[in-house]
Amino acid sequence: MKKHHITVWDYTNVITGGNIPVTDALKHEVTALCVGGEDGILAFFYIDDLFCMASGDDGHWKLMYRCHKNWQTQIKNVVKQIPSIHINHSIIFPNNDNK
Repeated sequence: MKKHHITVWDYTNVITGGNIPVTDALKHEVTALCVGGEDGILAFFYIDDLFCMASGDDGHWKLMYRCHKNWQTQIKNVVKQIPSIHINHSIIFPNNDNK
């Protein structure tokens, strides 16, 4: 996976733990690992000691999550387990025949 230089916008002050829209979005220029390239759908990067994730669409990135960098290993371990997670669709969609 290649690193990309992207601009990430923080529309809800995620970087400080907020979730309320702000008048002036904060702009972050970062180097990130991007799923789908620089125009992709997910980006992973650091801002200071924070491990951050942004969602993207056609090259417009918005900050969606941040946590202390010490959580990164545990997050990676959970992501590795995703293929083995079985979802019982009959519980979520009781009338759905596509189980």
